[in-house]
Amino acid sequence: MKSSSIFVIAPLFVFAIFIGCKKSSTDSNTPTQVLVTVNPMDNSVNVPAQTTVTVGFNQSMMTDSMERHFMLHKGWGVGMAAMAGSSTWNAERTVMTFRPATQLEENTTYTVHMMGMMTGENGMMYHPMLDTMGMGGMDGMDNGMMMGGMEEDEIRVSFSTGPSVMHQIALDLSQDVVFAVDGGSGDIAAIDPATNMLLGIQPLENIRYLHHIYLSPDRSTLLVSDPGGDLSGGHGGGSGAHGGSTGTSRVLLINSRTLLETGRITVAGVVHNGVMTSDGQSIVLANATHNMVHRYSALTLAEVSSYVTGTTPLEVSLSPDSQYAFTANSGSASITRIHLNASLPNDGVSAGTTPVGAWITPDGQKAWVTNEGSKSITIITLNPFAVDTTLALGFTPGQAFVNPVRNEAYIADEDNGQIHIFDLTSRSFVASIPTGQRAHGIAFSPNGERVYVTNEMSNTVSVIDCESRMVIATIPVGIHPNGILYRPAL
Repeated sequence: MKSSSIFVIAPLFVFAIFIGCKKSSTDSNTPTQVLVTVNPMDNSVNVPAQTTVTVGFNQSMMTDSMERHFMLHKGWGVGMAAMAGSSTWNAERTVMTFRPATQLEENTTYTVHMMGMMTGENGMMYHPMLDTMGMGGMDGMDNGMMMGGMEEDEIRVSFSTGPSVMHQIALDLSQDVVFAVDGGSGDIAAIDPATNMLLGIQPLENIRYLHHIYLSPDRSTLLVSDPGGDLSGGHGGGSGAHGGSTGTSRVLLINSRTLLETGRITVAGVVHNGVMTSDGQSIVLANATHNMVHRYSALTLAEVSSYVTGTTPLEVSLSPDSQYAFTANSGSASITRIHLNASLPNDGVSAGTTPVGAWITPDGQKAWVTNEGSKSITIITLNPFAVDTTLALGFTPGQAFVNPVRNEAYIADEDNGQIHIFDLTSRSFVASIPTGQRAHGIAFSPNGERVYVTNEMSNTVSVIDCESRMVIATIPVGIHPNGILYRPAL
């Protein structure tokens, strides 16, 4: 069991992991580093509210490119929107000074966030590396850095206008709340559905890339997956794709009221999600590397049983009574049904190419299977377990869920940044709603009046009114938001 103290982050450079290769004048393919100094320094406290932020480089930089890579956020992490301000440069283009448009607030933490792959004045791309020893003090070391769930080569420096740097949000989330998992920034964003405002953002430690999020039956625990690699590129294989990681995965258990970690399951192999059985006693996950489903005790987090699936199972889902688990097997284009509580053989049905998830309908009678490779939906009945029909889409589907009240299914269109609505009775297309780049995750309010959509490449959550079919709010969250859910009040 993890204590909440794991969320107190030591100075950034202690956790820096330097990756890549040392510079070589004979290897033209080796990335080149640019050393970066930031003032105020990481973990500085009692910084004057009138301060400016300066960033120094050991090479001349392309100024417009650098300004696009620089952001100053209120709070720890990168969930809040970037602050407005202006930037100036010295004559050598080696020092940028950022002046916030408004004075910083007292007793508040701020984070300087710089994206990777900066462009020099010579047009070359550089990996940034934080220089904690003075300009040039780390020259010759390996390139790049990573912290928490950030992408390679990103840099965060946090400081405070008060006596301490606050590394976690202080929340008591007893009201209705929407949680969005930010894969690229390694945190959970909390959204107030009453105001469509960001309540705060909780960073998670010792993870690589957060993916999907599920809720325990009693709503007290969030189950968040970390498959061990960047999955923002889709499930179909290749760079950034869901089949690409072969290392270690984690399923984190998070208190849904405080967003503090209470435990984690670590698995050798790729795990895309974890779900809890309806009695709250077991956690079920699929191992895409070993073609298995594993069942763990929710109390001890020890494995209690395992089951063979099809090839490369991705998402796992449960029937409402948790008698069955269903896996979408991307490698064998099939759905496997596993009898969790009986000694019966598994059975399966065919799906389209590269099925990703079997998304169970609210009535528990059917599942809408998203097939990334064939760009289609396979609708299956759960009892009897059989294929009902296939819908050709013409776009790569993200998640696909049925509105809990309205007779409609919502499908995320990752290619075009939209939500498409289908009538359940006729299975026919009804309407499209633009949201943001790479629309992926879908979550409904319990009354079916609102749907919340994560836009991975826009770094936002769209809020849609289901009656008017209009986007009524767009909420900036962290980097590459993916999984999302609506948790009713406790």
